[in-house]
Amino acid sequence: MITWLALSTLFIVPLWRIFRRVGLKPGYTLFWVLPLLGPLIVLMILAFGAWRIVPQPAPEASVMTEPLP
Repeated sequence: MITWLALSTLFIVPLWRIFRRVGLKPGYTLFWVLPLLGPLIVLMILAFGAWRIVPQPAPEASVMTEPLP
């Protein structure tokens, strides 16, 4: 049990940041602590959840100063 909790912290910290960046509640990462079903629940939330990411603006087209040969 202690080993499972120790290994879970290695996954919870990065997943917490991922959930926060994609606009989901970071508390969902605590499901990872549940043996067997926890990781499956977290991955299902990431796979099928609605990501609220604001798209970055498209880069402006660069103007070529020299003509192509």
